[in-house]
Amino acid sequence: MKKIYIVIFAMIFFISCEVKKEHSKSEEFRINISNTNKSSFVSHLDQIKFIPLETNDSSIIGRIQSIKIEGDKIYIIDSKTQKVQIFSIKGEYLYSINKIGHGPEEYIGITDMQINKRNGHITLLDEAQYKILEFNANGSFVSEKKIPLKDPLANFAYLDSATLVFYKSFIKNDDDNSIVICSKDFTQIKKIFPCKKTTSLLLSPRISLQNSENQLFYLPIYSQKLFQIKKDEIKEKYTFNFGENNIDLDVYNQNYSNPTDIFKKLNNGKSIYFLTVLDSKSTVYADFYYKETPYFFVYNKDTKKTNVFYDEKMSKMFNSFYPYTTNNGKFVSAVSTNHLNEFSNEILKTNNLDNITSEANPIVIIYQFKE
Repeated sequence: MKKIYIVIFAMIFFISCEVKKEHSKSEEFRINISNTNKSSFVSHLDQIKFIPLETNDSSIIGRIQSIKIEGDKIYIIDSKTQKVQIFSIKGEYLYSINKIGHGPEEYIGITDMQINKRNGHITLLDEAQYKILEFNANGSFVSEKKIPLKDPLANFAYLDSATLVFYKSFIKNDDDNSIVICSKDFTQIKKIFPCKKTTSLLLSPRISLQNSENQLFYLPIYSQKLFQIKKDEIKEKYTFNFGENNIDLDVYNQNYSNPTDIFKKLNNGKSIYFLTVLDSKSTVYADFYYKETPYFFVYNKDTKKTNVFYDEKMSKMFNSFYPYTTNNGKFVSAVSTNHLNEFSNEILKTNNLDNITSEANPIVIIYQFKE
């Protein structure tokens, strides 16, 4: 679990948030953890497309924070170098955005990234300076705007080409809101999802806001409900019911002198934790932890079949295989070259990956889940 702690610590704040008001009824998935099978995550993947990312002095990736695919380009935030690396859909290195600084046209750090479907412009969120920066499809600076909000902003997304949605990761006051919807010029601002302040730890989902199939989804902190955000309504999309293993909010509403104590409590408890949900055109996917073991939920919308399994090895591969996003109904992950041995020699040879070196960049994979 040590590698997981490194990632999760970056998301810890002394606050938590709950949705006070529920909306339209959602589709419910009942998950019985005791009735699950042990199997390899890779064995459930189908129609896998491997995209080795070109490795050169300009394109070396330290740690992937986010991946987006739009049109014929792959966009990657490197949290180690604070660059955006842009590759072709074939993996060829194209260019980088590297504008670290405190001045105009610069960012201190990249909190999140979105790609404008209409013109290919890249929009970056710099939470530290409360601004968003826009670059054109070739990586040249276009504009920047100050954000008139004074709360930490963990993620943002486009609701449409003229509307931005921000997820606030820290709630200072009771009756505040976790989601802010803004016009692109910030002349119109609307707050939704009322929250109340508490004095506990916040462990954000790996993905809070997700654009999928031209729809925007939101998974609130410690929630087992996935919501769809529209301009005029909030819709409950899915509810995950784990029965006696539901998320235990009391665990997060305690004071911990040592942050590692909460992990000990979660690992020894009976509730699931670290729930993340992704929705695609054909599949509902979720991953979560239970007693230090990663579990996976896959629901096929066409066949109405559900598959829940666990893979203990995945706890040591936190930066590999876990999906970052969806693209044209498929899921997108990255695989470290050190973890390619999860695939058979035949698959590696067929995709010209059998001789790839450990120093090479990660491989992006696009795939579906088997029925």
